[in-house]
Amino acid sequence: MRHRGEKEKAYAAFQRAFGKLPEPRKQSDWPQGRPFLPGILDTVMQQPGRVPVDLAAAGQLRLSETTAPLEIRQAEVDWLTRLAVELFPKDPGVRLARANVLMLAGQTAEAIKTLGQDGGGEVDPLLVGEVVRNAAVRLVEQKEYKQAHQLLLNAGIPARSPEASARQIDLSKYYNQSLFDVPFRTRKKMESNRRFWNRLPVGLARLNGVQFDVRGIVRLKGGDHAADSLVVTPPTKVEKIPINQKATWIHVLHNCSFNDDVRWGEFLGRYMLHYEDGSEKPLYINYGLHLVTWVNNPFAVPMYADFGWREGAFDETRTLTHCVWENPEPDKTIASVTFESTENRASPFLVAMTLELPEPLDGDRDALSLINEARRKIDVVNGATDTTHNHVAKLLKKAAPAAKAHEDTNFLLRFVQANLHAAKENHVETLKTLDGLTSPQPSMQNSLHKLRAYGYYLAEDYDKAAKEMGLSVRQEDFRAGMPSGLDHHMTQGLLAYHMSVHGVTKGRDFVLKSQIPPRSADTPGETIDLTSKYNAGLHEAWHIESASSAQVATPLCRTLKTGVHRFRGIPFDVRGVVNLSAGLETEIPFPASVQEIVVGKKADSLHFLHSGYKRTTPGTIVAIYRIVYADGEVEEFPIRFGFEMHHCWIPGIMDSPWNLMWRGEGATGDSLRSDAALYLATWDNPRPDQEIAHVDFTATLNKVNPFLVALTTDRHADTLAADTNSPLDLVSRAVHRSRRARDNKQLQEQAISLAEKAVERAPKNAEVWRLRAEMFLVLGEAAEAARSIARASALDPDSGQVLFTQERVHVLQGDTKQALLARGQARQKTLRWLIPPRDTTLSVEQLDLESHYNVALSEDLYKEASRNPWGDDGLTALPAGKSVFNGVTFDVRGVIALHGQKTRLRVTIADVVDRVERVDVGRKADSIHLLHGVAFSSRLPYGTVVSNYRVHFADGTEELVPVRIGEHVLDWWLPRSRKVAAAKLAFTIRSKRSADRDLGCYHMTWVNPKPGVVITRIDFETTDTDASPFLLGITLGSGSAAVSKF
Repeated sequence: MRHRGEKEKAYAAFQRAFGKLPEPRKQSDWPQGRPFLPGILDTVMQQPGRVPVDLAAAGQLRLSETTAPLEIRQAEVDWLTRLAVELFPKDPGVRLARANVLMLAGQTAEAIKTLGQDGGGEVDPLLVGEVVRNAAVRLVEQKEYKQAHQLLLNAGIPARSPEASARQIDLSKYYNQSLFDVPFRTRKKMESNRRFWNRLPVGLARLNGVQFDVRGIVRLKGGDHAADSLVVTPPTKVEKIPINQKATWIHVLHNCSFNDDVRWGEFLGRYMLHYEDGSEKPLYINYGLHLVTWVNNPFAVPMYADFGWREGAFDETRTLTHCVWENPEPDKTIASVTFESTENRASPFLVAMTLELPEPLDGDRDALSLINEARRKIDVVNGATDTTHNHVAKLLKKAAPAAKAHEDTNFLLRFVQANLHAAKENHVETLKTLDGLTSPQPSMQNSLHKLRAYGYYLAEDYDKAAKEMGLSVRQEDFRAGMPSGLDHHMTQGLLAYHMSVHGVTKGRDFVLKSQIPPRSADTPGETIDLTSKYNAGLHEAWHIESASSAQVATPLCRTLKTGVHRFRGIPFDVRGVVNLSAGLETEIPFPASVQEIVVGKKADSLHFLHSGYKRTTPGTIVAIYRIVYADGEVEEFPIRFGFEMHHCWIPGIMDSPWNLMWRGEGATGDSLRSDAALYLATWDNPRPDQEIAHVDFTATLNKVNPFLVALTTDRHADTLAADTNSPLDLVSRAVHRSRRARDNKQLQEQAISLAEKAVERAPKNAEVWRLRAEMFLVLGEAAEAARSIARASALDPDSGQVLFTQERVHVLQGDTKQALLARGQARQKTLRWLIPPRDTTLSVEQLDLESHYNVALSEDLYKEASRNPWGDDGLTALPAGKSVFNGVTFDVRGVIALHGQKTRLRVTIADVVDRVERVDVGRKADSIHLLHGVAFSSRLPYGTVVSNYRVHFADGTEELVPVRIGEHVLDWWLPRSRKVAAAKLAFTIRSKRSADRDLGCYHMTWVNPKPGVVITRIDFETTDTDASPFLLGITLGSGSAAVSKF
């Protein structure tokens, strides 16, 4: 019928066929196997259900199949999505699937109209882009390369905003790729969804204080793509983009393709400025200086630029570099600019260009904005001359009167003034301006040390420069997923410059002095000073295997602060790394052995804080600590992989080994969400009365590069006598000794004596008694463990930790019933401790849900005991306490989490329930405001009831308030389209687990049909769908609030 042009009859036939499909069931439930059906009907039967997500999946799967011509498959998917819209007219997922089909059919306007049918006004351009990209991908799969490219350009380039000025250069005629696709799409490779822009503002966007016109990509061909590898081969230059105006500074948003072989400093292209008088000036683009690869490189930072935009995490980080040049001829009119590629090992691309002239300083700008602009001009303008420096001086002069009135602003003023002197390479004025300047803020003190170091470096006083940079390391605060700042850029640039000028040996010596802070005077004497043996900085990527500068390796310990750390009560002096080579070729050469680490004292044991890079067979000896006594005798401590030492990268889903001391969550760069780790290995000295002269550290060349971070001696008598060890340190050491004691009676006695000393010094400290119980649990002494935990419970009856230990004591005693009771009480008391007190300014209208909370805001929702870095997430970023959403005040201090079918069989840490009854009210109300959300709901169709509120009245009646998907809530892992019909999005926060995920909850208002009757209580219950509903707050409304129905 379709072939005959009878399209409606064909669709009607498909409707009838779809209606006759058997009910979905598992493959194993078919007595004689699933029946075969033709075309897309068979694809539908492969899905687990017939809800929107299943129909959308069937459509996508059918389009990707090759069992029929594309024309037939498109027709089938057209029928399916049309029917899905009729079945689920309000479901946004269905509309998205339908829009994908319409876009592929060339009906762009109809596709966009379909996306906007939720009444939410203007359609999100990134959502439109997703549909355009999906259609283009299908065309690429069919080898319709030119058609795919044309679709991206025609439908994937938004119109220029009428608010854009001539300063934002119009690149409309020169765009040769859409922002909604990867910059360089190949003909064969499928791209991950994490390689597309998910948050980039499209249109006029203010980035780093500069307005850009962000709508498309002008890409050039480099040497990393063969001529026929891309969907459409870009040009090597785009000539004479019209400018026709003067400019002092030229801002660009650009970057380049990822190629692991591109070298730091490699010349990738240029912007050639063509002036009105016929003269020309080039602005050169060098890798690592003016841009870096746009993806797959989370730790790469441009030295002479900054990121204008950064999103994603790990190797899915996407960036646009904001680079600024001073115009070499600011008094001349720029007629045009040519963007050229050198066709070297990476392909550059341009997203936006903005011109800037100095603004008049006679306005009312505040001092802080003037100082911040001055600092950016100093730090990131390439080719800066007196033109830029004089402008900066004017900004600072304008800011000075107001800045001097405030201590913090005055500090910034002096700092930037010194920075200006440094930019002019005037070290005398730089150091003079910084003299006596200090800040209580670690980040600013860090910047201060680095700038002072630069001043000394300009003065060629390299020792003082290195010392200041070493002091700055103490203030470093690298965080997983966060880019390094401009100060870090300066440091890396200075180190690279020193290496290039003074050679590898002297350069490496300067790097080490700069990266390793001096040992503090109050460092405990039992820690060994490794300063002379360090061969790598704690925050550098010493394990880099390749000299390629494109793929910047992860600094393994970058989130570990330098200084004294205590693990298991043992102090460690953590400032650098002693790294060995097991034959692995690295960019920095390392020895296979480091000799004579001086100890010079007696010790009962030695504690090694270390780790290994790379893996090998468990049990393989990968390193040996050779302990040399003063009398010349030697003992060896072999380190086995998988026992005393593990890989320094530990998968995020893996539980911590017993000897893991430090875990840097998310500190690595791979998308597997691996963590960085350091481990403790303790050697018990068979000759404790003999002085240990030194230790030799040797790699066994068995694939693993071992590295030592800290070494601490332990003499039992000294530990007991020293006042520097707190009672908690003593008892923590006792637990550590007990775990190593086994059949060693001496270690058992030492453990007990440490615990007794701790109790003697802190007899009323519940945590000391709890750890004493932990020690006896390890030793298997149930009676002493029970006595200790009873004492801890008496001292702190509200401690959840005490009860968790008590559970284990009952297990050791064989009392399972009491163990389960203790576990339940432990959870309740731990939760009570995590819930902050109620704000005293809240009124009775904000109902107090504290007695019903089963999850704290600081905890992950529906978290199981096992680690899951992909699935675990929580509302930690949501401030606890009095909160206002959509003009309504709520008391938000915890979560009431209910079950759905997806969570019912999970062993969650929280006590998740099916319903919560008797949320007491005792008042009249015109309306009820509900702040709530839902998890695991992505498969549910629009309108599904996921929870109910039962409102009970004093007259004995009740009202049922249903909460429906799409009308009142959407999944708390927010989709791109977030509007619902009868409620409002209350808040959006960034996920702590995934940089591409937003979390949010909804504010629903129920208008009370019986406002004159007292509401006695409210019940909250699940409907037992896949979804798990949760509640954050309830507020009663009155007066005008009652008509605020969303």
